[in-house]
Amino acid sequence: MVNEGISRKKDKVCTIQINRTNVRNAVDRETAQQLAEAFRDFENEENLHVAVLYGKGGTFCAGADLKAFSVDDGNCLEIDMSKEGPELSIILLAS
Repeated sequence: MVNEGISRKKDKVCTIQINRTNVRNAVDRETAQQLAEAFRDFENEENLHVAVLYGKGGTFCAGADLKAFSVDDGNCLEIDMSKEGPELSIILLAS
């Protein structure tokens, strides 16, 4: 899970936090969906100019949650983000 209140907006900056410290912020399906939604929201807000994506607990992101592949539908999104995802026209910083 990314976390409740994934996005915080102040001035022209949006911060987005991955909060799955128990798995070093690895991205599962739910987290990927929440990130996609956060990026769509960010892109739709004209007053935001920069998004900062970071991981809680000292780890940015371990990558895909490989354990999620073995259960249910894995960790794949229902849509292809490369084709249907947000085309960010603004700066995104990942730290």
